[in-house]
Amino acid sequence: TNCAAIHADGGDICGAVKNGHTEYGMGEITGSGAESTTFYGDVENIRDTIEKGKFEGSVTNNGKITGGTFTGTVINNGGTITGGDFSQATSLSGNLTVTFDPDNGGGNSTQDVTWSKDGTTLATPSPAPTKDGYTLAGWYYTENNAEKKWDFGTDKVCYTMTLKAHWTISTHT
Repeated sequence: TNCAAIHADGGDICGAVKNGHTEYGMGEITGSGAESTTFYGDVENIRDTIEKGKFEGSVTNNGKITGGTFTGTVINNGGTITGGDFSQATSLSGNLTVTFDPDNGGGNSTQDVTWSKDGTTLATPSPAPTKDGYTLAGWYYTENNAEKKWDFGTDKVCYTMTLKAHWTISTHT
């Protein structure tokens, strides 16, 4: 049971992990080094953060996991999972929240989607946001430090993400 900060830049954790157990306090497991930490046992991320890793056992997430490789069952119970490779996971369940940032001074909106191994399509936000003097050019997300335009017809959500509106200035003749 972790209730502090563990800097696990590589190495193996062979037993079950409870990160941030409410009885004991907050927990953070960092993995920002070049080597990825391998979690061989089941991981329960109760309300805190785990930075990447290789997860061989089952994972139950109520907190935040920032990437990693998952090979067991992954259950997301209202937590945030930003990035990762789920192609080897035995099953995925729970919901993911996609945030839409209109970048127009208004508030964000969200869309909850049922998580699946093959990804889930998104509905276009309705009503579409507006910005005086501009036309909506599309919704964009960041992947590998590059912005990419979201295609609502073909793209699928595989992890928690934010889509940000891009605008082009309206011109008149």
